[in-house]
Amino acid sequence: DEPQLLDIGKFFLERIGSFSVETSQSARDALTLLKKRRFDAIVCDFQMPYLNGMDFLKTVRAQYGDIPFILFTSRDREEIVIEAISNGADFYVQKGGETYSQYAELAHKLQQAIRCQRAESNLLKSEERFSKVFHASPIQGMIVNAISGQILEINASFLNETGYSCHELLGKNLWNLDLIVELQNTKKTKEIIRPNKNFRNAQMHIRKKAGDVMTVLLSQEIIDMDGQQIIVLQSIDITDQIRIKNEVRYKTHQLIEAYNQRSEEH
Repeated sequence: DEPQLLDIGKFFLERIGSFSVETSQSARDALTLLKKRRFDAIVCDFQMPYLNGMDFLKTVRAQYGDIPFILFTSRDREEIVIEAISNGADFYVQKGGETYSQYAELAHKLQQAIRCQRAESNLLKSEERFSKVFHASPIQGMIVNAISGQILEINASFLNETGYSCHELLGKNLWNLDLIVELQNTKKTKEIIRPNKNFRNAQMHIRKKAGDVMTVLLSQEIIDMDGQQIIVLQSIDITDQIRIKNEVRYKTHQLIEAYNQRSEEH
């Protein structure tokens, strides 16, 4: 609410941090600005008339979510700092001291807060896109916590092919389910699917809810999502192809046997 200090802050931030700064002399006016356009971050004083910095912070969090917010004030009481952080302030920067240094610190905190917010936003968008692709895919899919083995997501293709319902598998421990077995023998799932090894198109069996088994090409990709290591499993049902291949092999064998028998008779 001090025009001279606002002008100084605008000058230094635009010079130091390559920001485009718009100022407002009250929190009420700032709320009006927020309704008109989008801002990447907010820097706010604490002691102001009508609506102080803490109340402004609470209003911003309630109406505009996680926009980076820095409280920039000369007040250094510990209870104010604690309240500011607990109400969602990204940083608390104290005024005072050498002018260039304090605005250099403010610029650094602003850049840090904006980078973090953008990174989180991009991660959320990426996860949303991944989720849409995963659930819409015609390929059977399952997402598993790499450490605990808990099934986190299952797509409709997997459920439709196996006959299970979502609640029968979601949240269960994959290692404890007799669901995926190797083609040649019945190794336990945990011995096949390991959190340190990607593989592509391994021929395995998936046991359906009804008890019959389908042959699949199973692929595994281990990725880090929001700090959590997960396993993405995808499978393609090749039961019919295997059956047809075996039938062709059997009929070919019969034809060869019949031909050899006729040759011996002649």
